[in-house]
Amino acid sequence: SSLMSAPAPPRIAIIGAGVIGLTCALHLARDHGYDVTVYDECDPLAQTSTKAAAYWMPYLSQGEGLLSDAEITYQWLKGLYKGEGSKFILAGKAKRIRGDMSLPDWDPIVRGHLKQEEGKITYTFDTYLVETNECLEWLSSKIKLAKGKFIQERVTPARLVELMQDYDCVVNCVGYYAKELTGDPLLELRQGILLFYEKDTIVKALGLNTQQDLEYLPLIISDGTTKQPTYLMRHKYNWILGGSAFPEVRAVDGALIEDIKERTSHLWPGLQGLARLPDPIKYTSGLRPVRNPLRLEVDSVHGNLVHNYGHGGSGWTLAWGCALRTYALVSSVLTKRKAKL
Repeated sequence: SSLMSAPAPPRIAIIGAGVIGLTCALHLARDHGYDVTVYDECDPLAQTSTKAAAYWMPYLSQGEGLLSDAEITYQWLKGLYKGEGSKFILAGKAKRIRGDMSLPDWDPIVRGHLKQEEGKITYTFDTYLVETNECLEWLSSKIKLAKGKFIQERVTPARLVELMQDYDCVVNCVGYYAKELTGDPLLELRQGILLFYEKDTIVKALGLNTQQDLEYLPLIISDGTTKQPTYLMRHKYNWILGGSAFPEVRAVDGALIEDIKERTSHLWPGLQGLARLPDPIKYTSGLRPVRNPLRLEVDSVHGNLVHNYGHGGSGWTLAWGCALRTYALVSSVLTKRKAKL
């Protein structure tokens, strides 16, 4: 008698190497043993995911199941923070200025505190802040350890058709590029702009003596009542001022930088000095992929194509929950394909 060789694992193509694509790739390769290949024309460190504020808080995302996705991802970030992700995840308080005394619909996940202070209504909760480059590098390394592969290639609509023929299942995680790749009429953009400053520059602008004097501020302060999103956050290496949610791409010029500095200076008492900050050491501009509802489904025409995009400003808030749901969809695709053989 001869030994039967184990069947080859399903071959899965992931299109998109941002946080959504990489979490899907990791879950499918490491946790389910699939043969995964990630396609993207850009290196993971050049993704929109690296241009995000990257802290846990649902924002500009809609659709069924998202609160569950957000809770699963919250617990995933918490676990990483307590383990090997401690080098690239920060934990702390976020203070969100609200327009009324209502609780956000995601309050059951974090059990925050709503109160009136300094003439404002605030909601304070525990959150996690991600150093995006380091986290994407970590995800990439874990995918490679799980025998996942990376191919640097722009996937055009014609190439997408070829991949669907070559692989058992293809997962589309390309964010706003899905507008071109699939012609999705529901997909919109919201441009997000961040200004980066060295810690010492913030200390000087606020008239403080040392970086320790900044500890009175929460990890993140954001205002949900302004026309454009406004926030101040302290990352591991820099402080970040933001932001914007423009429905079109705008040039990041002096006037726009001054506007962000001015808005953040009014976030909270004692921050007036932010309006006098010099030019940032760098800025980023990313396109949030906004869709109502977020698209997480098997394609209605192509039976082995799964879509996972349109997370708005919540990619880092929903990623792991959406990765788990993507596995369920991929599994259903593989089951149907096997039944046809």
